[in-house]
Amino acid sequence: MQPQTPNAPTRRVIIDGVDRTADVTPAPSMMYEALLNQREVLRDQVDNLENQRQSLNSEIQQGRVQGASKVGVESRIMAVDKRIADIEKQISGVDAQIANAAAIPGAIVMHRENMPDQGPPEEAFVLGGLFMIIVFLPLSIAMARRIWKRSAVAVSSIPADLMARLARIEQAVDTSAVEIERIGEGQRFVTKLFSESKVPVLPPNNDRVS
Repeated sequence: MQPQTPNAPTRRVIIDGVDRTADVTPAPSMMYEALLNQREVLRDQVDNLENQRQSLNSEIQQGRVQGASKVGVESRIMAVDKRIADIEKQISGVDAQIANAAAIPGAIVMHRENMPDQGPPEEAFVLGGLFMIIVFLPLSIAMARRIWKRSAVAVSSIPADLMARLARIEQAVDTSAVEIERIGEGQRFVTKLFSESKVPVLPPNNDRVS
């Protein structure tokens, strides 16, 4: 049994008041998808029939049917085998139609999720990251050490006369602080001395001489 090619769908249209039938030819991609779906359905039918045949065959092997029942099961197995053979022929015919439809331009449409990636592979990004770590990390460390050494040399290259001036200024500040502390101590001592040397004031004598 050869699969029949479905007729092109038609549509009734009215042109100039006349009811006519117009052929509506589907796109090549639609025909291609339809053939793929048809083959998938036929394969599902074969799987179901094979499961049915296996179930019937197990009944005979396990001795669950005897006599006329066994003959009936065997005839059913033969019918299933015939149907499987017929569907296998249909699948072969559909495969030939799919091959012919694939030759039509525009029949096979690549979906975005199935399109091959045009960008670089992931390994390229991994290798690039490792290259940057191996090459640029030592360079950055070397540049940081060089900058640190330059800053240390700049600090140590202060002129000696400037250092002497800074030392004298620091000494003068320390001397002034000591003198201010001495003056404060003297003022506190004098204040304490005056407070302790005050003579108590006697109350006035109001007694009359008799």
